Amino acid sequence: MLKAPGNIAILSNTSWSVYNFRRGLIRQLLQRGARVVVIAPEDKFSRKLQAMGCIFEPAPVMNYSLNPLDCLRYMLVAYRLMKKWRIDYALSFTIKPNIFGQLAARLLGIPALAVITGLGHLFTSHSWKTRAAIRLYRLGLRRAARAWFLNRDDRDFFLDKRIIRPGQAGLLPGEGVDTGYFSPAPSPGPPGRPFRFLFAGRLMKEKGIFEYVEAARLLRAAGCRARFLVAGFIEEHFPNAVRISELQQWQAQGLIEYVGAHEDIRPFLARADAVVLPTYYREGVPRILLEAASMGRPIVATDNVGCREIVLEGYNGYLCEKKQAEGLAEKMRLLLELPGSARLQMGLAGRQLVLERFDEKYIIGQYLEQLGLGVESPEKEEPACPVVPVGC
Repeated sequence: MLKAPGNIAILSNTSWSVYNFRRGLIRQLLQRGARVVVIAPEDKFSRKLQAMGCIFEPAPVMNYSLNPLDCLRYMLVAYRLMKKWRIDYALSFTIKPNIFGQLAARLLGIPALAVITGLGHLFTSHSWKTRAAIRLYRLGLRRAARAWFLNRDDRDFFLDKRIIRPGQAGLLPGEGVDTGYFSPAPSPGPPGRPFRFLFAGRLMKEKGIFEYVEAARLLRAAGCRARFLVAGFIEEHFPNAVRISELQQWQAQGLIEYVGAHEDIRPFLARADAVVLPTYYREGVPRILLEAASMGRPIVATDNVGCREIVLEGYNGYLCEKKQAEGLAEKMRLLLELPGSARLQMGLAGRQLVLERFDEKYIIGQYLEQLGLGVESPEKEEPACPVVPVGC
């Protein structure tokens, strides 16, 4: 805990994620007089962080490499930069900052909070890399002041594997969403037009894009009048990423419409009738589902880690089994065939769920309390949200 606002380092694997997911937290830290030093790879969002008032320091993070030299190089850079700015407290996000950034903070005697925003690609299927990551996490988090998780599954996994001690573990209800920015959108169009499903996320196998495309094929074959939109970044360097040629093939077959990657997803959420994320990635709590629910859109997702936190079956959407295109298509068909009033009620229920459990103000308050900088808003009791089927 800080005795004064002090110098706070934020370590992450992209400037993009710091700006898009932690902008509200940074704003509150700066308003309280803290100096915020962002240590992350440089991208076009680095300047936006500087424009907010942050100090930005570039640090290379080789996201998909376990080369010991790459890891050591990153740790030394993080050590040098935190020493340079006389950091009083460090906040780390994503796997390498949570391991090697924490080690650098430990060497400097800096108290640090690690936020586990999901276990990611390495933990989707177990391999020698998974075992290596567990050992490295155990080493990196041994002296962390706290380790926060976005869902109970990840927290329990770290406790079961003895990566952290029970006294270190904390639970956040997701990373939060700005409910003013992602405000409810009106009904997306006149009656009679084709229903619009939207998949939005990183275009990689584990996010369920192939199951979404196959579900679209099945629904089209069954005569459903619907459009199947896809938005997201193409990262062909990422393991199991979708290739441009595959997207082009799906479009040529009339299965999906790729609308590109956009910094502001709100216009696409506003024009969608429902959002679909059939992920089996080790999520924290998927950001797109929080944003969709905040804007009053019903959701179809998998019964997966993280998704269960935001999708309540029959209340604000539906859950299906992982890697099952037929089951996904059935849940999408159920949603499509609901009366418009029932879908509207689902959307309103999702919005209320976000306001009560996932509002960014509550999340920021937890950070400020941990840092000793005052609470942003009083702690809310967890609401009792009955799982009541709507329109079934």
